[in-house]
Amino acid sequence: MSDFALQVLSALFAFVAAGLWLSSAVARLPSQHRNIGPVTGSDPTIQDDLDGLTNRLRRQSRLNALAAVAAAISAAFQGLGLLLAPG
Repeated sequence: MSDFALQVLSALFAFVAAGLWLSSAVARLPSQHRNIGPVTGSDPTIQDDLDGLTNRLRRQSRLNALAAVAAAISAAFQGLGLLLAPG
């Protein structure tokens, strides 16, 4: 694989990582909360609020994990390019 191809792949995965992290950083979470006391399951709106928050946090976690993988791949291509560079 050519040095140029490794550089392109490294840059591509770096942009993917940046995009995923940006998506995670701007994910909307509730800005207000209610003092709900103990969660007993008797109020379905409380459960809906918690389910929504849980789903948003899971999405952020998944985006962060994918971004970390993309950054690792980018770093691997960059390192491989340096190892294979002439000189």
